[in-house]
Amino acid sequence: MHWLRVFVSIVLGGFGLLAVSASAQATGDLPIEIVPPTQHTQGVNSVVFSNGDDDRFIASSGEDGVIKLWDVRTGRLIRNVVRIDLNNKYWRVKSLSSDGRLLFGVVADQYKVWSTLTGKELASIATGGGDHDEDIIYISHDGSRLATPRADKTIKLFDAQNGKEVATLKNALDLAFSADGKRAVVATYDKKIELWDAVTGTRIDTLATSDEMLKRVSYTPSGRRIASKSTSGLIKLWDAGNKRQITEVPGNEQSKSLFSPDGAYWAVQDGMGTVKILNSETGATYSSFKAPEKTSILQFSLDNRILIFEPDASAGGQAPEWTFLSVNSSTGEVVGSGKGAPENDIYLGTRFYVENDKGTLRLRDLGSGEEARTFTGQLPLSASVFSAAGSRIALAVSGKPIVLDADTGQRSAACPAYSGEINGLALSADAQQLLYGGEEKSIVLCDVQSGAAIRSFIGHDAPVKAVAFSGDAHQVLSGDENGTVKLWELSTGKLLRTFKGNERSAFVVAFTPEPASPVES
Repeated sequence: MHWLRVFVSIVLGGFGLLAVSASAQATGDLPIEIVPPTQHTQGVNSVVFSNGDDDRFIASSGEDGVIKLWDVRTGRLIRNVVRIDLNNKYWRVKSLSSDGRLLFGVVADQYKVWSTLTGKELASIATGGGDHDEDIIYISHDGSRLATPRADKTIKLFDAQNGKEVATLKNALDLAFSADGKRAVVATYDKKIELWDAVTGTRIDTLATSDEMLKRVSYTPSGRRIASKSTSGLIKLWDAGNKRQITEVPGNEQSKSLFSPDGAYWAVQDGMGTVKILNSETGATYSSFKAPEKTSILQFSLDNRILIFEPDASAGGQAPEWTFLSVNSSTGEVVGSGKGAPENDIYLGTRFYVENDKGTLRLRDLGSGEEARTFTGQLPLSASVFSAAGSRIALAVSGKPIVLDADTGQRSAACPAYSGEINGLALSADAQQLLYGGEEKSIVLCDVQSGAAIRSFIGHDAPVKAVAFSGDAHQVLSGDENGTVKLWELSTGKLLRTFKGNERSAFVVAFTPEPASPVES
């Protein structure tokens, strides 16, 4: 099968130059409909952080139908992943793999899995209908398995890479995956806690039987401990290896528990105002304190020292001025607060949270609430070009020339930055040299392998708009904003000829097959 490398550059009025590259077998496999590299145009309806501890990426879904992938560290848009047909009426992002490569979401009555690299839909699984606010989707940490509860009291287990059903877990009401995605613990309608092999879809063992109807189960990262909640609010800690109960904490319908990121601690809120921090191995109480009024535990900090609380929606009353409270997990002292307008939606990560401020996504520190950055879009590309053989791509981003391997995306040595915007780029036929010029009115020749500037071409009186190599690599052609075109000797930088008389800017210059015959427009 013949492979095509596709590179599209489009000038979008008001948005600058947008470039998209992809490897495809046919035009139907191109990543997405090309859209401006900016914020969502009609508001944001969902945001999700990548799995893992570093909050490396976020994905956002907009009412404009575009799903975007962002770099948390820089606030820059990485790419537009996919455009949803607005006739679907409903779409949300649900989960993102730790490496940012797999995105999970809901579109109408289907669960979707997309590759964020290509925008290709990898899997589509029926949700079973019902109220979208009650949609539940279980996704393993590594993104390999996906499970969905059904109205017939089953949970279906799928291969997330292709959407194929792995197993149907009968009489199942809740599920939690192990950290490696290879096992799943399941709460059943007949009061049992079962262990399943998530790879093969076979039941391994019954770990425990509860005296009451179960409601929730959770798993420590190590898989050594399991927590369960019954319909009465009673919360129990179980030893998964020895199949025995370690301890229990009475509660009510509002009771809640969670494990610390390393699984060493277990936090329990009994629903009556008390929070206990226990050793998950022994069940011994580490600390006990009163929870902040009208709050619910949300998660541990990565170092286990801080518990994050959110406003308890069931408590009613006026929305608080804070969004999260940070509480010392040993003393119960409130040590910080995350702020955000009460009417704004909040999306949680492990280190940060995102506030949807009327369509603007603001990244804030989870402990302090301080704004780290705003997701506004990628830095503008001012020029882009492929080498003749298609092996390399040259880009100009904010005055910096960047050369990438077209197959791997690996960057070559960095050529010297340009003091102004770069308007013209050209790669030599062998892709070993890069030529670039722009607002500074000069042209730079750079060795792609070493990143060293070989020489400069000085002589234009207006910003350079276009550059080109001759076919025999002996000459260079350049055009400027005033319409002047200049012919240079590549080996020395000597100006050979100046062509004037063009009344318009020379945005494109090129050689005919005969190197001494330049063409400009």
